[in-house]
Amino acid sequence: MAHEKVPLRESRRSKKSLRLRSILARVSGLSLGAQLGIPGERLAATVTRLNEFAATGVDLDFHRGETDIERYYGDALVKPNPCLVPLVEPPFLCDRGQPWRNRNQGGLQTAASARAFSESGAVLPGLYALGNCSTSVMGHTYRGAGATLSAFATFGYIAARHATNGEVTESGS
Repeated sequence: MAHEKVPLRESRRSKKSLRLRSILARVSGLSLGAQLGIPGERLAATVTRLNEFAATGVDLDFHRGETDIERYYGDALVKPNPCLVPLVEPPFLCDRGQPWRNRNQGGLQTAASARAFSESGAVLPGLYALGNCSTSVMGHTYRGAGATLSAFATFGYIAARHATNGEVTESGS
C-alpha cells in the first residue's frame, strides 16, 4: 500500500509507531515498484487510475468515500472526496499490507429471541448466538468500529430474558 506523505496535518499515529511498522521504502517516483517486485507499468497504471479517482472524487474500483462513515473518517481538507488523496509528490511511504479479516458478518442464523438455528432450520435448544458470531442486524455489511456493540448488548439481554423465562434481575437483587 503506497501513500503520499501529505503535509496537511500530523497523522493519528506517531512518527515513532510509523517507523516501527513494516516500512519498505522512502523513494521518489515509481522506482517504488522495483523495490516491491511490482512491474513498473502496472504500478504506474494503478497510480494514474487512483489519481483520476482523486480528481473526480469517485472511486470506480473500491467505492471509497461513498458512505457517510467513510467520509467522516476521511481527511476533511481533501476535496472532493476526503478518502482519495492523489499520489503525486514524493517521497512515498510503503507499508506491506497483509490480507486479514477484521470482522464476521454472517454466522449462525438466529430467531428474534437470539436462539440459534441448525443448518436445517430447527431451533437448537439452549443455544443462543449474538454479536459477530451470529447473523448481523446489519446484514452482510459493517458500518464502522463499534457499530455491532449495541446489537450485542441488546441481544445479550434478550437471550438472557428468554433463557430465564423473563426472570432477569438487576445485579445484586
